Amino acid sequence: ISLLSMFFWNSGVVYSIPAMMLVLFIVPAFVVPLAVLVFFWEMDITGTTSILDTLLMMLVGGILSIAVTGVFHAFITLPFSSEAYISGPLPEEIAKFLVVWLLLSRKKFKYGVQGILVGGAVGAGFSAIESAYYAWMTFMSQLQPVAAGNAFESMLGAMFGDGGATISMATQAMTETIISRGVLAIGG
Repeated sequence: ISLLSMFFWNSGVVYSIPAMMLVLFIVPAFVVPLAVLVFFWEMDITGTTSILDTLLMMLVGGILSIAVTGVFHAFITLPFSSEAYISGPLPEEIAKFLVVWLLLSRKKFKYGVQGILVGGAVGAGFSAIESAYYAWMTFMSQLQPVAAGNAFESMLGAMFGDGGATISMATQAMTETIISRGVLAIGG
């Protein structure tokens, strides 16, 4: 992953391909959740779910659960919304439950270990997408002082212009975010 990340960084900065910087947020965020998901897939002794189906469940389940969480946050006001430790995770967990229930409602899954696999796939997808989002937000928050206005212009200005030290600090902050979320994803 380090070599791959260095390749993406060089492509983004040296060769002026800003789209490669986006990959720099996504690839490391998926490393730990994907490793845990492969472990769950290996533990499925029924062997009826292919790795492709498992990866598809991770991607679709992660995207759907993020979308459902967004709908919950936008349209449902909880009576204890000032309590961040409840109002943040509660809609996320309900959204993941609904997506897992939707995937398990298919007749294909008959055994308990398949339920663990589906739940793990949805959780891994959610965790990876959320980690990529937090890495992006950390990176962009470090670049905000460089230029006021559009965040993307700020990133480009820092990458290709006057913000060499700022881009280094932003990359360091993003790396710390990815590492801490990757370590904590194992327990989650």
